[in-house]
Amino acid sequence: MSSKQNIGKIIREQRQSIPLTLKQLYEMSGVSITHLARIEKGET
Repeated sequence: MSSKQNIGKIIREQRQSIPLTLKQLYEMSGVSITHLARIEKGET
């Protein structure tokens, strides 16, 4: 697993443990939902 995938996995696990949706995270951060999803998948 690459470092991108590890970071994405950690972000997803932490987000879901709160629980926080991607939409809520977008509203808090200003980072698009598409970009957040790609980060969580290790694509960015």
